[in-house]
Amino acid sequence: MSHFTSEDEALLQSMLRQLLQSVKEKITGAPSVECAEEILLHLEETDENFHNYEFVKYLRQYINNTVGSVIEEETEKCTSAQNQGEVSGYDTLVQHVTKKTRESKEYREMMHALKNVMMVVVESLINKFEEDRMRNKELDGKTKNKRQSGYYTDNCSDSDSSFNQSYAFMSQEQLQLLAERLDPVQPKEVRQEALQTLCFAPPSDILNSECWPNLRKHLMMSLSDPDATFSEKILRFYAKTFSSSPFNMTREVYTSLARHLELYFLSGEYSLRISAGLDVSNTDINRLLKKVRLLNEYQKEAPSSWIRHPEKYNFSYTGPELQYIYFVHSLCLLGRLLIYKQGRNLFPVQLKNKTDGVSITDLLVLFTQLIYYSPSYPKTALAVHTDNYSPASLVMEILQVFCDQTGSAAECLYTDAVIDALLHPVQSLLSGTEMHINCLETTLIDVADILARIAAVEDGLSLLLYGENEKTAKDDSPTAVHVIVQFTKKLLHDDISLLSGSEHLPVVKGAFIFVCRQMYRTCEGLQMLIPYGLHESIGDAWKKVNLLELWCKMFFNIKMVFWVFLQFSQLKQKIVLGFIKALVTELWTLLECGKDDLRITQPKSTPVDPIDQNCQKVRNYLIFCIGMGKSADIIDRLIILNSDAKIHSLFSYEQSHIFGLSGSDFWRVLGFVCLFFFPRDFIIDGLSVERNHVLVRINLIGGPQERILPLRVLNKGSDPYPWPMFSSFPLPKCYLAEIPRKAEFRQGTYKACKQCRCQTILAELIEKFVSHLSESRSDCYFSTGNYEAMDADMKSENLSSVQQLGVEMTVRYGKYLNLLKEHAENGLCFVLMNCEKFLKKQQRTVVSSLCCLKECYAGYDWFASSVFLIMSGDGEKTLMFLQRFSRLLVSAFLWPPRLHKSMHLPITTVESGIHPVYFCSAHHIEMLLKAELPLVFSAFHMSGFTPSQICLQWITQCFWNYMDWSEICHYIAICIFLGPDYQIYMCISVFRHLQQDILKHTKDQNLQVFLKEEALHGFRVSDYLEYMESLEAIYRPMLLKDMRSIRVQNT
Repeated sequence: MSHFTSEDEALLQSMLRQLLQSVKEKITGAPSVECAEEILLHLEETDENFHNYEFVKYLRQYINNTVGSVIEEETEKCTSAQNQGEVSGYDTLVQHVTKKTRESKEYREMMHALKNVMMVVVESLINKFEEDRMRNKELDGKTKNKRQSGYYTDNCSDSDSSFNQSYAFMSQEQLQLLAERLDPVQPKEVRQEALQTLCFAPPSDILNSECWPNLRKHLMMSLSDPDATFSEKILRFYAKTFSSSPFNMTREVYTSLARHLELYFLSGEYSLRISAGLDVSNTDINRLLKKVRLLNEYQKEAPSSWIRHPEKYNFSYTGPELQYIYFVHSLCLLGRLLIYKQGRNLFPVQLKNKTDGVSITDLLVLFTQLIYYSPSYPKTALAVHTDNYSPASLVMEILQVFCDQTGSAAECLYTDAVIDALLHPVQSLLSGTEMHINCLETTLIDVADILARIAAVEDGLSLLLYGENEKTAKDDSPTAVHVIVQFTKKLLHDDISLLSGSEHLPVVKGAFIFVCRQMYRTCEGLQMLIPYGLHESIGDAWKKVNLLELWCKMFFNIKMVFWVFLQFSQLKQKIVLGFIKALVTELWTLLECGKDDLRITQPKSTPVDPIDQNCQKVRNYLIFCIGMGKSADIIDRLIILNSDAKIHSLFSYEQSHIFGLSGSDFWRVLGFVCLFFFPRDFIIDGLSVERNHVLVRINLIGGPQERILPLRVLNKGSDPYPWPMFSSFPLPKCYLAEIPRKAEFRQGTYKACKQCRCQTILAELIEKFVSHLSESRSDCYFSTGNYEAMDADMKSENLSSVQQLGVEMTVRYGKYLNLLKEHAENGLCFVLMNCEKFLKKQQRTVVSSLCCLKECYAGYDWFASSVFLIMSGDGEKTLMFLQRFSRLLVSAFLWPPRLHKSMHLPITTVESGIHPVYFCSAHHIEMLLKAELPLVFSAFHMSGFTPSQICLQWITQCFWNYMDWSEICHYIAICIFLGPDYQIYMCISVFRHLQQDILKHTKDQNLQVFLKEEALHGFRVSDYLEYMESLEAIYRPMLLKDMRSIRVQNT
């Protein structure tokens, strides 16, 4: 390749011009021509980018193609001679090859051709320079008054060179090829060559080409290229396009540069701190400032284009649209301003044409009115953006942001004026006032959305329930809650004429039901909704349309769920069973299979944790739904693994079995002892330790000071597990705490005598007290009729297996406490069987698919067993006491079997299968807990575990295994002597005692397991009597009124 084509000449001209531009500063700074020549001669030594210049690369490639073969031939000759000892040393080799190459024919031809073409190239550059200089001189004279600064006048500007003037016209195919080569995935050399070629094409051809979108994207991405030289070239290309293209074309480049800067400032790379000053010597900051400056130069020139060509560039801006844009801008600015405290401090704002200033409340009322008074969309060319820029959408976005910001919501939204403005369309519909609203359904849905967000926060809920100032609230101006619930009822009854037949009516109903749900999820909200009978309206609506969403919205409040169940118990059963089935399926999948995305990438460790975090949430929901005694399948598959077939059926035997054993409550494992297969040989591991703990726990009844439970973890050291394994009776004595023996009673030990005397006194007191109340007509809440006891020689064979096991455990506990004698089982069986027959005479016949309504009371009667122990095993005295006790109101809450399918309850209550302890006592416990112990209430809310669930277990078990026997007696005594509401105060006192533990275990995400399994260490009823009395002074009237309302009303 010793000759050059015309294309080579043009390419050399471009590359030489690039080289000269790159070293322009060095040359122009030289004091003389000789110094400039010296700089060019030593450029390789002083310029780190020397070998990256396209001209240098071209020369290297050209030399290699021309004399490369000569160099290789001479190198081989010299290497061979060096091996023979004729040539020695590397330097000698290089000198010899260089000499031979320069003397070759190929070298002389190459130099001749190169000299000729470079003379042509240099001469052409000089001519173009003179032409450019003259042309620029003329242009400067014409535009001197218009443009003082130019577009890009710093060291990256080339408006005074031939860079902008020498063009090579390209076809669409060539431009498409350039776009592909400028892709950031291409090699650096390919991209640089493509960019260099692109600079020769006319900007108008580039911007109007079909491949411009791809070119634009690649150029915008390349502006962030770490190679400063490459990104600088693109910036020069942008500057050239700005200076030589009409406005309608340069806007494409402007938006590209603006988008690049936007992405830069939004990305994590942005670390500019204006407040600390700008270091212009920093390369990155310098490059950024050049981009911003170029953008600013364009913006300064843009108005001149508008003025000169209004008919061409201003065809789409008219008066109404500009006013609407101004409105949108103002609305967004005010919305953002109110989010921040300093912005809110600017109000009130004084207007020229208004005497009073505009306050924040005035502005929020105006915002709210825009939801229903403004048109649903602007009748303009901007109609394509109606969803994003309609006034209602913009206002909703602002109000939703306020609701999420605690500070701004309290200062802006939580006022009566704003709530009244929100409820204005609702009030109008209730009163039948004429309204002028374009889209009523959309307006109501938007209003309900904001109301629900306000009600979700405690301060906002208080505003809806009591108004802005509770103390000055007047009866003639009802608060928001009354307006909302009245409107919701009319919606559910289809009693809003303007909405009849609307396809969006179900959505409006759902929106306002959700607002009500946000209010009745709290006890105080529910109390205010009770008189309206909203549950009946919801039940009727559900019967009509069978909306499953209503179930989801109802399942968050004990009492409301109970009331809705009364309306449609059969439908409830199907949904609950389906819900539980879905939870069991999900739980089983998590236990046995794990998450799909964790099976391969994260193998499970061995040994596993007792409760896998993946299963925790589903497990909590499942326990909440199924309660106690209703998970036989799970017990059979996960706890009672008494055969090899069951063990082999589990993919994760250890994981699933430990999960089943952990958190097993008292009722679910009563049958465990009868059915479990006990191995004789043990391997001390996580499973055997957990199994031993559960077996000791369920076979040894007692409070925190009455039994000793083995640890659930292995210790470090030589003796990791010092506890004996319990696999057969009798229970190892090391698990029994010390109790005064009979010998001590005979010897007159003070402690033993005191315990015996207290027990006797308590039995006499409650017997006489109940006997006195049962003879008083005003104190008898239930009528019981006459009943004659059956034969006292009843045997335990007539009881169910669960009752037999309960009798065995009760008698064992009574003997441990020295309260029962030998053969006490017969006396307890006599009590239980007579109680069952005595209560059955007062039960309804119910046809239901619920298991709990098909048979007798599902669980064991722990209250009757407690009375049997208090009466020291006297069966006849116990039965007589329970018969009298059943006439009193307190029996409904202390003695759960008392009202099982009872004729004293409304039929709808019986059919629901929900006990008054749940919908009355547990409901009020949650209400008092929120008022008295807000931290504990919040902890339960965060854990997904309800206070009512654990309280139901405590009350049903009569606190057995949670408190010592003496404290259980105190609990029964204070409820009998002081009233049934003391059951609620007792549970609140327990929560107060456990407050720190509850907060800790909520943080550890094991609150449910802790409350179900741990005894109430350190709790003494006497320590909290004063606290209970203070609660009685505040809450007794309300609680007793609700407790007395459970009975069927006489008509």
